[in-house]
Amino acid sequence: MYNSIEKHHFRFDHCWDLLKNEQKWIDREATIVPCKRKSTMSCSMPTLESDTVTNELPVSSNENDNERSIGRKAAKERKRLSKSLLADGSSLSSAISELMDEKKKAHIEKMMSSALSIQSAIDQRDALLDIQKAQLAEAKEGNRIKSEK
Repeated sequence: MYNSIEKHHFRFDHCWDLLKNEQKWIDREATIVPCKRKSTMSCSMPTLESDTVTNELPVSSNENDNERSIGRKAAKERKRLSKSLLADGSSLSSAISELMDEKKKAHIEKMMSSALSIQSAIDQRDALLDIQKAQLAEAKEGNRIKSEK
């Protein structure tokens, strides 16, 4: 069918062997799909009554054969939503407010630790200045004694 539409051989037979029994492709086989490339050609997918398709009916291990498996994006969204809701059944808005409170607390702790480190740096600088003032006073005293001699 691909060869008749595209006029060249389908290069991904190994992929088709894995995907042909998925619900998406079974649903597509049951419908007629128009050609996208050439409007003059009448294209259709084979129906389930076709001899080629009836030999390849899926053997699915899914519990519900009528439902497609969940996609990656939908799975991530479900996981994100389930994490945002707390186990005690509180609403999404309360979960968000709790997260905001935690973020504020973390920000305050960060600012406090930053302020403490700044204060310790100021204290070290003041101690260094006091030492330098004492050394300068000793040097002046030494110079005064030398000048008196």
